[in-house]
Amino acid sequence: MASSLFSSREADTVSKALAISIKIPREWLPEPSSLLTCSVRNSIYEWVRDHRLHHKFSDTDADPHNASRGFFFSHIGWLMMKKNEEVMKQGKKIDMSDIEEDEIIMFQEKYNTILKIFFCYILPISLNIFLWNEDWKCAVAWQAFIRYLCVLHAEMTVNSLAHIYGYQPYNKTIVPKENIFVSRVTFGEGWHNYHHSFPFDFKAAEFFDQLDWSTGLIRWFAKNGWAYDLKEASPEMVNAMTKRLGDIDHSPSRVQIIVHNFRVASPGERDVIISGLYLKPALNSNSFSGLVRCYTEFGYIRDLGYPSDFRGY
Repeated sequence: MASSLFSSREADTVSKALAISIKIPREWLPEPSSLLTCSVRNSIYEWVRDHRLHHKFSDTDADPHNASRGFFFSHIGWLMMKKNEEVMKQGKKIDMSDIEEDEIIMFQEKYNTILKIFFCYILPISLNIFLWNEDWKCAVAWQAFIRYLCVLHAEMTVNSLAHIYGYQPYNKTIVPKENIFVSRVTFGEGWHNYHHSFPFDFKAAEFFDQLDWSTGLIRWFAKNGWAYDLKEASPEMVNAMTKRLGDIDHSPSRVQIIVHNFRVASPGERDVIISGLYLKPALNSNSFSGLVRCYTEFGYIRDLGYPSDFRGY
């Protein structure tokens, strides 16, 4: 029973975190909308408006969670006070006509408080008590405090940590950064420099191996016909911006293989930078060549002068 209860709690927390991360499929299905409501966030309408405002005026006075005002404000402080005049002024100019045409969104906007109380507290607490025979005090502690606070602060790291700490491989002229810790706790949202450089891209990261669960879920939605018209930045577009504005030393747009010693018998002398992560692989020559071959075939090695049939050393 304890194992089943723990698994249900994990699934509950993960599903609600993913609902935030994928920002709801464009079809606005009731299921993910209810999951977002479970997370006790602002309504979908308000979230979309604030997010559009955030991208248009990122880290300025018109940004609802302006990171230039410090860690605390961008993390949680902006939710604890009224929006400033510039945010209110620019927020009124954001075009929300497409959102206002959606009946599900406007229904959630109208009854947001009632829906949050039911989906975030009453329903999950009742399920734990009546289906798993959990003590009511434990159910309240988990659902009303532990789960809520964990998901809340994980989400808020995108606004705070991912705008303060990290590297900027795509565009070093903007504030957002790539932060692997944030990506771990938000299922992929930590690759924020990429997201702000290519905001139209449905992916949160350039490559599939960057802990980006959200992208995988959206791809699965698309495969089942629940999401469509997915847009993404082309490799040419990514490379062009990286070369023009990015920090090339940390660029995941290309794998840089630095060979200190060309002898195959000494693989330990090779340093490899893969997707911005510095590695010193303790691999034998066959394993090292296999690693290079794998990343070559997936297109991770490009613009390095290697022939298309490159197969390692």
